[in-house]
Amino acid sequence: MVPFLLPFFEWSDNSFLGAWIRSKTWVFPVIETVHILALTVLLAGIIVIDLRLMGLMMRRMTVSGLTRELKPFINWSIAIILTTGAALYSSEALKCFDNPAFWFKMTFLFLALIFQFTLYRSTTKTEQTTPGKGWTVGILSLILWFAVGWGGRGIGFI
Repeated sequence: MVPFLLPFFEWSDNSFLGAWIRSKTWVFPVIETVHILALTVLLAGIIVIDLRLMGLMMRRMTVSGLTRELKPFINWSIAIILTTGAALYSSEALKCFDNPAFWFKMTFLFLALIFQFTLYRSTTKTEQTTPGKGWTVGILSLILWFAVGWGGRGIGFI
């Protein structure tokens, strides 16, 4: 919990979008469904690339070729996840402020996005990578993204 952010959380909770989502019984579940479907598409792409990085599947295809094929799905999924996540957050921002699972998720989301667009991107662009680097990047990617999902799952239970 970061006390100086409380005014932002209050503003978010009182926003038109947050109030509108709370006022309709069907909107939150629809947004959450799209959010989870996008997370599923993201994780599917990430898992396939990570397993290829680790040399556990699709060995005849290059990592860079596989990444090129899956990149649009991954990028669109991230965009949808961030958009729907912001909407979900705005509808229950004050609840999120005191929720340790929310802060866990946001921490790992921040780390996963930085990792995704730096080391992961540079590693998956190359035609060849060393087995040690492939395993390290693949495992770290899986840990970060599954931590995001685990934190998200915990938000509703805490």
